[in-house]
Amino acid sequence: MNMRFIPKRVKNSVALVISMVAMLLLLLGIWARLGWPAGGMDSCNHYLYCRLAPTHPELIWDQWGKTLFTLPGIPFAYFGIQGLYVFNIICCLVGAFFTYKAAHKLDMRYPWMAILFYVLQPVVFANTISALTEPLNAMVLAIIFYLLADKRWAWAAVITSFLPFFRTEGWVLLLGISFYYIARSQWKRMPILAVGSISFAALGQFVFGNWLWFISNNPYVQENTSGRDWGHGSWTHFIDSQKGIWGTPMFFLMILALVILLVYTFRLIKKHTLEEKSVYAYWLITPVFLGFFMAHTIIWVFGMFGSNGLTRVFYIVAPCTALLATYALHKITFIEINNYRRVLTAIVIVLLLYTAYRGSDIPMPWKNESSIKANPLDETMYKAMDYIKKSEYKDYHMGHQLPVLNAITDTDPWAARDQAKFTYLWSIDTIASNDFTPKNTIIIWDGWHATREGGKPKDVMLRMKQYQKIKEFKHSKDSIHDVILFVKTNE
Repeated sequence: MNMRFIPKRVKNSVALVISMVAMLLLLLGIWARLGWPAGGMDSCNHYLYCRLAPTHPELIWDQWGKTLFTLPGIPFAYFGIQGLYVFNIICCLVGAFFTYKAAHKLDMRYPWMAILFYVLQPVVFANTISALTEPLNAMVLAIIFYLLADKRWAWAAVITSFLPFFRTEGWVLLLGISFYYIARSQWKRMPILAVGSISFAALGQFVFGNWLWFISNNPYVQENTSGRDWGHGSWTHFIDSQKGIWGTPMFFLMILALVILLVYTFRLIKKHTLEEKSVYAYWLITPVFLGFFMAHTIIWVFGMFGSNGLTRVFYIVAPCTALLATYALHKITFIEINNYRRVLTAIVIVLLLYTAYRGSDIPMPWKNESSIKANPLDETMYKAMDYIKKSEYKDYHMGHQLPVLNAITDTDPWAARDQAKFTYLWSIDTIASNDFTPKNTIIIWDGWHATREGGKPKDVMLRMKQYQKIKEFKHSKDSIHDVILFVKTNE
């Protein structure tokens, strides 16, 4: 009897290895043609947190940098931002592997397809070569899903309890997973879900004298009470962006899976017992995904927590969408017709590859173009930096709102005032008597980051009499990427 299954296992293991190697090569291909890291300035900032945390240990506990990203990122950042690209590639592939493990444990057909469904989502494909926090969070979620598929309730609960400290959305994920524990009557293990919060609360009391520091010091909570307007959008914003998040084939399979699971609701009402894979998808994957989707939709519609309507956050739930797509594929390949399954799977793979590139705006491998294009600011920013290097201002204190310049110039944004070589624009006071920026500071002002994060629109900078305009660099296409140099002429 066992001999019947040996060819299936061998075939699956070969497909697994081929899929993992193929995805690694595709990601390396993106890296080889990289213009800028995905996430732009956010990637540069996360790199700075990891790189300088040994010098400034307080950065480990910073709620923007995220403790559970900064800590494992430290050894990788030692090798520069490229080291964090390696870290995130590892996170991506490990996350894909554990998603496969969950599908395999649930006895889904073609579980190795979960790897392709994971990596070839445009949101994953476009954002892995970065120093962003999403790949690590997605990997941890995939591990949790595997543990739950294997019914390792205690270990899954322990790891789940720490999700809010990988990213703030972890609170939503924790709630969705808690729902699964309730549905499966795992009452005795539910208190374990509080381990992470209790640990960080105790840590906060010890370090900061505040049990709730991880809430009161959370930058998104603070931003929500600041009154700043980061914009808002429609209820269909993320649906409208589906081609750049999941791609049409994945989106179709996800909708199909959700429809199938909706039909199962009527079977549950009639007290019919579902197969394990359907129970898992119904009570775990669907609530986690839909809870995450609705939370981000509501936040964007009402302009809360500085959301900006970013689509890259859906990288976090890549294990959910990959498993939903694998579940749907399992359901539509039930027909025993010669070559039907092979042809259908081959078509899905081709479509996934095509939409991964198209949806992520990454040029096809044979095109001689940058995979992730450089920030348009490069055109004017580097002209300004070259000008400074050749001028009398080359040794001046710098002021800007561009973390990439700190990464390039190896400048420490958190250095003590008497040792600092750099000032963020948001710390410059518009009232001259309150502005403690050193005399002979060269300001590198840009039309986007200086205005948006630095709170210094062009007209404000021009009105500040203690700063003299030196030179302006006009962008060839978009004035929002103009750069203007100012110098502080008096204390």
